[in-house]
Formats: sequence, C-alpha cells, structure tokens
Amino acid sequence: MELFRLIPSPETGGRLFDDLERSLTWRSETRRMYDHVVATPRLLASVPAADVCAGILDAMRAALSLATPSPRSPTPPARASP
Repeated sequence: MELFRLIPSPETGGRLFDDLERSLTWRSETRRMYDHVVATPRLLASVPAADVCAGILDAMRAALSLATPSPRSPTPPARASP
C-alpha cells in the first residue's frame, strides 16, 4: 500500500479530528524551566487499542506497519501483493 493513500480527504480528516477531540481524554503537562514551572504548548492523549474513529486509525496503523519496519525487527515486513 502506498503511503500517500494514508492521507485522509479533508472531510475524513475533519471527522477524524472531531472524533478524536470528543472521544479521548486530553491532558496538558508542565515542566520546569529555569526557576518557573510552565505549561507545555500541547495537549496529549492516548489512543485506546479499540479504534474510536470508525476504523480509520486501524487502517492507517496497518498500512504503516506494512510500509515501515518495526523497531524490534531488523528487516521490514513482507509487502502484500496488490
């Protein structure tokens, strides 16, 4: 599978973002910078094993697994034939 096929359309990307925004528990973190504690400029969330976005993330995960080697594996996985 070609990696460019993982790029969602604007409509799918919008639905994906909305689903993630609504269904995940978001958190912020702080860090010490010099003598102050400051908020990091990002929100973080963990995506559960069960896909919350109608299979979109699972499809992306599977395609990326086919296209890239695992850090635990010295060789890339075999590609599926078209």
